[in-house]
Amino acid sequence: MKISRTLPSILCVISFLTLGLAGAGCDTGGNRPDAGGGDADVPSGGDFDEDTITDDDELRGDRIDTDGDGIEDWRDTDSDGDGLLDIDEAGDLRLDTPPIDSDLDGAPDYRDTDSDNNGYPDGVEGVGDFDLDGIPNYRDLDDDNDLA
Repeated sequence: MKISRTLPSILCVISFLTLGLAGAGCDTGGNRPDAGGGDADVPSGGDFDEDTITDDDELRGDRIDTDGDGIEDWRDTDSDGDGLLDIDEAGDLRLDTPPIDSDLDGAPDYRDTDSDNNGYPDGVEGVGDFDLDGIPNYRDLDDDNDLA
């Protein structure tokens, strides 16, 4: 007797609906092993959350959840929980470039709640450009252009 490939998917949906197990480690397909998040059919180098940072750069394989909100960074649109979207903190809109690390502290801006290391949280500074110098406030050491 041959078991259909859809049977595991049906069982996954049933466990989700009856037990409230979000994803429940269900393999969503493909022929790759599932690390527990139902992501086996998401291609390597992709961009699941469409934030212009590749899933590999977001360390999908390591299952990192920077802000501890229960959503792994490769699926999270605000990985560090600072209120700024990862797409804004990526540095550019290209998948073939690594995410920017404005203060060179080893943590890319999308994982750094003070990207310019000036003591003010990125969420307070925001993505605007107060001094109109082309550098977003959260990355600008002198975002009011007072030279201080």
